[in-house]
Amino acid sequence: MSDKELIKDYKKMQSDIRKSKEEFQMFVNNLYVENCHERSEHGMPLYASSEEYYKENKIFIKDKYFGKKSKG
Repeated sequence: MSDKELIKDYKKMQSDIRKSKEEFQMFVNNLYVENCHERSEHGMPLYASSEEYYKENKIFIKDKYFGKKSKG
């Protein structure tokens, strides 16, 4: 494999990682917004941010995200 091919593959990998990270962050943010609506309807306290929501619900979020990705 030539240097040009390696550089091209590396840049593609970086792009894929960045895109995947952005998709995951958007997924978490969408879940956070849904959670805020649910909790406010039931008079429950809200998480301060999507980061806090993620920290408290990592397993649930990852299961839901990877379940969604494998289905479609």
